[in-house]
Amino acid sequence: QDRSQEALFVAGLQRIMKVTERSTGSFSAPIPLEAWAKPFDAVVLFNAGSGIYQEVTSVAGNLTAADVFHSTSNALVKFVGDQIYLGMDDRFRYIGLGLSTAGAGGAVTYSYWDGFNWRGFVPSGGTSYLDQTDSKLLLWDDFSSVPSDWHKKSISGRNQFWVKIEVQSAFATGPVGSHITAVSEVQHLTFRR
Repeated sequence: QDRSQEALFVAGLQRIMKVTERSTGSFSAPIPLEAWAKPFDAVVLFNAGSGIYQEVTSVAGNLTAADVFHSTSNALVKFVGDQIYLGMDDRFRYIGLGLSTAGAGGAVTYSYWDGFNWRGFVPSGGTSYLDQTDSKLLLWDDFSSVPSDWHKKSISGRNQFWVKIEVQSAFATGPVGSHITAVSEVQHLTFRR
């Protein structure tokens, strides 16, 4: 069985490693090496002041700069209680944030749904306060570290595994996104037979 790999660029900046195999004379269509390493299945922003959920999934995965924001605040999040929901059909462990405008002066917390409550956690790679234009956020060290009590929840009509990022201290300058994905930064691969 022969295997080859290729990379698919997302948002011009991130690579999705893909693999194909040959078992009968021709190669199969390339598929992602990690099924969860892709643009999010759902990205939803919640503005606490207006109480409005706004889905921004398509713009979170494209190349356009400064197009990921809630129309009420013109930022991803800005005020206490504002929330970013990042959802996938499967559990994931990585967030790549590309911001056109970095946030300033705010603080956020991270949580996942345990089936009953939002359970706070500190990302394994450290917390991002949305104050850098390019953040690569490792949520859990590996898939054996992903919480076993993480459950799907319906948010704005989408039933997903969500990570919620919520503002605890208001931003003086609200962050504005360009792209948000779950594509991890694969540096090395080792294959053994």
